[in-house]
Amino acid sequence: MKRELIREVGARPLTHSLCEMAMRQGQVRAVELSEDVARCAKSLGERFVQAMYPDARLGRYERWGAEECLLCLEMLWRWIGGLK
Repeated sequence: MKRELIREVGARPLTHSLCEMAMRQGQVRAVELSEDVARCAKSLGERFVQAMYPDARLGRYERWGAEECLLCLEMLWRWIGGLK
């Protein structure tokens, strides 16, 4: 997502938040960010923090959580792909 913003805007976003980058990408392309895509981006961002900083983990990783992440990743990927 960061690469897409750099390509579109020419500047690197100063955030790691997938939700913020998705909102910015929507603004740049004049496309509405659906609530489902925003929720998925936010959820994946929270998981990213837990993966990068193990001490920040809120709890155990469960299979259903991993499956939810994969579904969210797929939804976000399709949304980004639809912007092209």
